[in-house]
Amino acid sequence: MNISTLPFLDKKEKSEYFLSLILRNEKVKAVVFEKIGTTIKYLNDAEEEFSNTIEDSSTEEFLSSLDKAITSAEEILPKDIETHKTIFGLKEAWVEDNKIKKEYLEKLKKAGEELSLDPIGFLVFSESVVNLIQKDEGAPVTAILVDVGKKYLTVSLIKAGKVIAIEKDRRLIEDLKEKFKNSNIEIIEGDILKLDIRKLFENCKLKIENYDYKVVGNIPYYITSNLLKTIFEKWPRPKLIVLTVQKEVAKRIIAKPPDMNLLALSVQLYSEPKIISYISKGSFRPIPKVDSAIIKLSPKSENLNPKQKEEFFRVVKAGFSGKRKQLKNTIGLEILKRASIKPESRPEELSLGDWLKLASRV
Repeated sequence: MNISTLPFLDKKEKSEYFLSLILRNEKVKAVVFEKIGTTIKYLNDAEEEFSNTIEDSSTEEFLSSLDKAITSAEEILPKDIETHKTIFGLKEAWVEDNKIKKEYLEKLKKAGEELSLDPIGFLVFSESVVNLIQKDEGAPVTAILVDVGKKYLTVSLIKAGKVIAIEKDRRLIEDLKEKFKNSNIEIIEGDILKLDIRKLFENCKLKIENYDYKVVGNIPYYITSNLLKTIFEKWPRPKLIVLTVQKEVAKRIIAKPPDMNLLALSVQLYSEPKIISYISKGSFRPIPKVDSAIIKLSPKSENLNPKQKEEFFRVVKAGFSGKRKQLKNTIGLEILKRASIKPESRPEELSLGDWLKLASRV
């Protein structure tokens, strides 16, 4: 390691610039501030009025007003400086029963896409957080709360009946427990891959037999496959799984013929996957090398017994052991014939239903 790159030897801390949008009935306000270390400094603000009200404005006018406010507020900055933009607050009329109304949710999503808003902030622009704890549509108003961390804005609070947060890094535990000591969040130190979920629920005095729990996480990408296998094979079936994963991995998970793969079949056997949002690498600090995706997995009811699952995976692995090869060379003509699968078929061309049929004919 190059010693000169160690953070604590770099005495000069770099500035980061943030812009928060506050939506009101008659106008939008953009506020720019500078962050150096743990110090926040206000720099400038600008307001742009709507011709009538925010509800009556068209999507085009809404976006134009936000864009003008952003441009005016950023005039104080040098041209080569980029701000991290997010919506910080909404007017109350946009909310009903603790959820963003559908008609305004679409407008927010459009703003996020057109104005390059970061997927962090007080409320939602894409379906990413909507699907974390929603029942139908919209997002809980207090779903996420922005807090300024040591180096970047972080989501620090999720409103739900009970939130159990698993953190492996022991150095963070004490601060996290102090931060959330008066909230509905319980901080647990542990390795999510080695977690005894039943014992955890017992210790937290929660009942797991109704499966009324959801798994939500921004996980280290290298544990994606192992975590999903652990959840599907070792945990009681959750109601919902929402994870931030590498974009390419998410695309592999939702694959369909003729692009099926072993990971897709493994996940789709247990759940219905759907990509609900993409996140550019520039939305994170520090900036990673890859783009990300938020994927929603809706677990299926159990339809195979343990022996059938074992046979399914044995057949699938045999088929994909000869990737791009015709299945007659890996599975065998007799089994293919019994399942009414063409011998010339290749593994990536078969659907989940085809593989289930093959496994049942062995």
